[in-house]
Amino acid sequence: MLLLGLLFAQCDTSERRQSKAEELIEKRLFETLDNFNSHELISVKLDTLRKAWLSSPEMIELGDKYLLAQANYQRLESEISALEDRIKSSQKAAVRSLYSGNGGGFWSQALTIQDIKEKISAKQDESKVAYIKMRTLGDSLIVNNQRLEKATDFFGWYVTYKFRYTDSSGQPRIYTEYHILNPKLSEIIYSWGEDDYPKIRMINSVNETIEIGLQDWELELEMAEDELQEESDE
Repeated sequence: MLLLGLLFAQCDTSERRQSKAEELIEKRLFETLDNFNSHELISVKLDTLRKAWLSSPEMIELGDKYLLAQANYQRLESEISALEDRIKSSQKAAVRSLYSGNGGGFWSQALTIQDIKEKISAKQDESKVAYIKMRTLGDSLIVNNQRLEKATDFFGWYVTYKFRYTDSSGQPRIYTEYHILNPKLSEIIYSWGEDDYPKIRMINSVNETIEIGLQDWELELEMAEDELQEESDE
């Protein structure tokens, strides 16, 4: 009887948790979903949240800033690579002009190469600053995540919510959303859909950074700072 009572209490608690999660998410869908009346729940699954940083709105905001900084650094590196390709093309054009006896064409390409080199130098300075900003934000994510992990053993709930509905064009759809709920199941901290790629990219990027850890970052960060300081001294 005691075992049956404990089993019943556990099932009851699990059912109540699922019911609270459903109610909270359906309330959100009522405000965001086209044609909410067509909404039909397929399944809802509650898991213990394993990522401490996702339980903090401040950390999620920091993650967004980190992704922007990462994108800016990657953009600058891509622009530098494109400029370096332009130098190679101009060098080939200069050689062709030289062998064909076109002195004017040779000097024109030489000036173009010099101009591109100056642009590369400026972009490299920007890239180093962008790199340090990106890595500084990454360090903040790592350190603050460690603090959150030490502060509590339970961060909240990770909820997978699958449903069918009819979209605004009248087409039936099956869709899956993911929600981070606080420990009391009284608030949705963060949400994203299966095709919300910017949010998925941000979450994956932050997770990878946190898994790398602070120690593996420090050497690269110090090297970047030293290189920037050397160029400033020059």
